[in-house]
Amino acid sequence: MRSRASGTQDLGPESLAYRVRIEGELLEVLADHGYARVEVPTFEAFALYEARHGAAVRSQLFTFQDRREEALRPELTAGIARFVASGDLDSMGAVLRLCASGPCFRYLPAARAGLREFHQVGAELFGESAPGADLDLTRLLHDACARIGLRRYELRLGHAGLLRTLVGGVVGDATDLGQVLGQLARLHQTGLLAARPPVGWLANRAQRLRGFGERLRDLVLPGCAPGLAGACQDLEALAMQTARDPQAPATADQSAMLWAAARALYKARWLGLEGLSESACEVLDGLAALWGGRAAVRTGLVDLCGAAAGEAFDRDLGDLLAAQQPLADGVECLVAPAMLRGLGYYTGMMLEVHVPGLGEDSHVCGGGRYDDLLTSLGAPSRPACGLGFGLEALVAALQVERQEDDHVQAS
Repeated sequence: MRSRASGTQDLGPESLAYRVRIEGELLEVLADHGYARVEVPTFEAFALYEARHGAAVRSQLFTFQDRREEALRPELTAGIARFVASGDLDSMGAVLRLCASGPCFRYLPAARAGLREFHQVGAELFGESAPGADLDLTRLLHDACARIGLRRYELRLGHAGLLRTLVGGVVGDATDLGQVLGQLARLHQTGLLAARPPVGWLANRAQRLRGFGERLRDLVLPGCAPGLAGACQDLEALAMQTARDPQAPATADQSAMLWAAARALYKARWLGLEGLSESACEVLDGLAALWGGRAAVRTGLVDLCGAAAGEAFDRDLGDLLAAQQPLADGVECLVAPAMLRGLGYYTGMMLEVHVPGLGEDSHVCGGGRYDDLLTSLGAPSRPACGLGFGLEALVAALQVERQEDDHVQAS
């Protein structure tokens, strides 16, 4: 098997059989929940992915020119949505539960860890609105994890509509909302990483840390840029030391330095946007740092944005969060209001599943609600939601669980 960092994998008979078995079990669970299997092409018109993700997606795809520009699929949802939009499945009824599996491809620079070719199992539900369909999707998720034997994972929930409402109320009409949301989501991800640093995470951070320092110096944040740039240089040196021992855990001081530098960097960027006050930046900073259990997050939102934020939280996520309790031992539900998943087409609930022990690449499943997807393809409006499982990531997660169980039994 080639390294995950190389972007591709060779699988021997035993490893392949195991992945195929996990794929089969997931498809069986989907069938039990009423999802009919379809097949969509491995490559489609680039315009399909541009309509779904925006023009910036080009840098993430493998494209080639034929009579039109084509792209290898980066996921399954767009192809299934195109199939639904074509009208060829109308005879199945107004509500469609569809699933598919197969290889997907994403361009990654050589320096980035991750697979350029990977396999997904995806489920898409068209024609049912929130909150009922969202609840069904999370039940499907938990059933699928139980079926394949994944017992320890973290479900992160957010809501794109809630986030846009909260941030829109903070920044007003004078500021580019999309730009603020993108920066907020990136800062939020850095905060999660700093709060829960995976083993060896510093080993590959030298370039990013150096970049933090350079950008802070360029922005000349009054009164604190020199010190924070120095902190980033210190972290860079620590990262280089850690590279000699990839299993060395990050210390709390190291994580705190990265988090402080990131917050200062994004505050400086927000202050550089037209129409944003320092008080608005403080609220954005607070939103990025907010995650945890239902009660704590709701209280935090009210403190930051007022009572109306709590009411919006209850309206958009209350039923969904209530349905997640109680969860099985080893399964945690985390509310992450600033989660955006990097994709602007989400309109409602968003979810991610992360497994401890996988390092920075801990994400094994993701999805959410995208009610505008079919209209972006020229079809009549129809509510839609779905999720996708990454097979290689799931296999790695199950292997980690087995190793942890063996260690406990041995001790």
